[in-house]
Amino acid sequence: MENKDSQWLIDLIESLKDSGEIYNETDFAKKTGINKSFISDMKAGRSAITEQTIRKIKQAFPSCFGLSTTYENNEPCPLCEEKDKRIAFMEKYISRLEEENARLRKQLGMEEIKKVG
Repeated sequence: MENKDSQWLIDLIESLKDSGEIYNETDFAKKTGINKSFISDMKAGRSAITEQTIRKIKQAFPSCFGLSTTYENNEPCPLCEEKDKRIAFMEKYISRLEEENARLRKQLGMEEIKKVG
C-alpha cells in the first residue's frame, strides 16, 4: 500500500477529531466497527484500505462523503468546511486508485477496457 493511502486515513481521522465527531482512534474504531489494530495497520501501510473499509467509514460518517444536511432555514451546518476537507481527501484517494488501476491495465496490456457505470 502506498503512503498516500495511509495518509488519507490519518488525515480523515484527524479531521474527524478536529470537528469533534470522534474523540480518538478508539472512538473511530468503535463507531465504524473496524478493529483498532486493523486501523493501526492501515495507517502504517501494512494493510490495504479496502472497499469494505470505505463502506464502513461512509456508513458511520456520511458527512465525509458529501452527504451533508442543512438546517430548517436551509443554512448549511457549521461543519461544512471540515466536510469539504474530508471530501477532498476522498477525491484524492479515489484519484490515486484510478491512476493505479490505469497503470495496472497498461502493464497487463488491457488499456482498452471501458469503465462500467
